[in-house]
Amino acid sequence: MHPLVRDALLTSPEAFYVKGLDGRYVFSNAAADTLVGAAIVGLRDADVFGEAAAIDVLRFDRQVLEEGVSITYEVTRLVGGVERTMATTKWPVRDAEGKIIGLAGTTSDVTDVRKTMREQMTHTTRLAALGYMAAGVGHEIGNPLTAMTGCIQILRRGLAGANLPGALADQVAGSLQILDVGTDRIRRLVGDLRTLSRPDSTHTEPVDLRHVVDMALAMSAHLVEARASVVRETRDERFVLGDDGRLGQVVLNLLMNAAQAIVPNSAAHNEIRIRTRRWEHDEGFVALEIEDTGEGILAEHVTRIFEPFFSTKASVEGSGLGLAITRQIVLSLGGQITAEARLPRGSRFRVLLRAAPSP
Repeated sequence: MHPLVRDALLTSPEAFYVKGLDGRYVFSNAAADTLVGAAIVGLRDADVFGEAAAIDVLRFDRQVLEEGVSITYEVTRLVGGVERTMATTKWPVRDAEGKIIGLAGTTSDVTDVRKTMREQMTHTTRLAALGYMAAGVGHEIGNPLTAMTGCIQILRRGLAGANLPGALADQVAGSLQILDVGTDRIRRLVGDLRTLSRPDSTHTEPVDLRHVVDMALAMSAHLVEARASVVRETRDERFVLGDDGRLGQVVLNLLMNAAQAIVPNSAAHNEIRIRTRRWEHDEGFVALEIEDTGEGILAEHVTRIFEPFFSTKASVEGSGLGLAITRQIVLSLGGQITAEARLPRGSRFRVLLRAAPSP
C-alpha cells in the first residue's frame, strides 16, 4: 500500500476498518477506535460490543461474505451509556483472483443528523398543516366578510336619506369609513392567504412584482413594523415571469428573514429597503433586492446560507428551511438568488427574475 493511501485512511474523519474471514479486525483507523472507545485491531465484535450486540453485526457480515454484496444499514447501540445511531456500509474485499478474503466498512455516528431531520420533518408537516388550515380559515372568514360589506353599503345608503344631526351624521359616516378600511384589510389578507396556500404550479405568466411585494408586506407587517421602517425603491420594470403564490412566498420569506435579523422594538433605528429595477447586467432580468440593517451574515456562513436546515437563528424563529425553499422556488422560475453582507452592518439578498412584458 502506498504510504499516502495508508496515511489517508488512518487520518480519515470517517471510521474505517477491515476484518478477516475469522471476524477479527486487521485494520482500523483512529476514528474507528474513537467511535467504540478502544483499539479494536485483533479483536472480534463480541469483544468490542458484547455477545448480544455482536449477533446483529455478524448477521450483516455473513450477508456480505456469503453473497458478495455491499450493504448499508443503521443500528442503535449504547456508547458510553448513551444510545447512538450508527450508519454503516460494508463491502467484500477480494484478492487478485476475485476470491473474497475479508470485508471492509465505514461507520458514522448519525444520531444528531437523524434527530435534526426528524425535528425538521415535524416542523415541515406543521407548516403544511398550517397552510391547509389557513386556506380553510380564509374561506370561513370570506363568507361573513361579504355579508359585513353588504351591511355597510346598506347603512351608507340609509345614512344618505336620513335626517341626522350634523355631528351624529359625521360620527356615523366616520365609523362606516373605519369599517370600510377594516373589512378591506381583512379581504386582502384573506386573498393573500388563499394565494400562498395554493398548490405549487409549473405554469408561469406575467406577474406584477409590485403587487407581490404589497402582499408580502401585509402578511409580515406584524413582525416587520416592530423592528424596522420599510423603504421602497421601485421602477417601472416590475413585471416578471412566475406565479404570484410562489413569488409571494419568496418575498415573504426574505422579509421575515430580514426582520428576524433585527432586534425587536427598534424600528426607529433600523430599516428594510426593497428595491426593484431592470438588471443592468442582463436586460432579460428584473432585480429584486431586500436589504436590512440587522446583525448581518458572517463570512463563513455566506456559502451555507441556502442549505436546508442551516440556521443561525434561535429555534423559535428559524427552521433552517426558509431560505432553502426560497432558493428552490427562484431556481424553478429560471432565476437566481445571492446573499451578501453589507458594511458596516446588515445583509442584502438579490433575486433575479425573468422579465416579462406588461400584460
